[in-house]
Amino acid sequence: MPRRVFTNEIIKDEYNKFSKFYDYFTSPFNIFLLTRLRKRLLADLKGKVLETAVGSGENLKYYNRSCRLSAIDLSPRMLELAKKEAKRLDIGVKFYNGEVEKLPFKAGNFDYVVDSLALCTYIDPVKVLKEIKRVCKKNGRILLLEHGKSNNTFLSKFQHWRERRRGERFGCALMRNHEQLVRKAGLKIEKIERHMFGIFYLIHVRNL
Repeated sequence: MPRRVFTNEIIKDEYNKFSKFYDYFTSPFNIFLLTRLRKRLLADLKGKVLETAVGSGENLKYYNRSCRLSAIDLSPRMLELAKKEAKRLDIGVKFYNGEVEKLPFKAGNFDYVVDSLALCTYIDPVKVLKEIKRVCKKNGRILLLEHGKSNNTFLSKFQHWRERRRGERFGCALMRNHEQLVRKAGLKIEKIERHMFGIFYLIHVRNL
């Protein structure tokens, strides 16, 4: 069977349809690992913060209340979930519907840019990282929490088999090495951690 060719329109439609199930699907990962990693990544942020591919707004509860938050997502229905979460938390967030490849912000606009669990889905992740770099201030920080290729040989072989078998549903690739992608985009990694047999990447970048 030929592999499916994804476009942003296809990905948007898939996440619009999947939005009602998204939180149920991701809750086991949040319970056992991601909640802890989200807190570590986001707790000390301050100033102007952009979250790309905000999804259902799972990260919103972990930001310091002093942050001036903006968030963008390709899927209008996922964005509606994030808006409901912001309202529940009683926090102010400026929401935008659009492509991360074409961010509607001037250069150097944010102190921090956060992306979580989305580099696996972007059609051109290096292009996205360069666009994120553009809107981040000089000496600002880019913070990434991503899932990708394990550094365990057995698991990476399983990921490869699983990715081919499932045909990258939602455009989500299992075999991307996010450390390599970040370096390819010309970004300076300050700190990187790997968790759960290297599947989850926690990456801190200084925008030089």
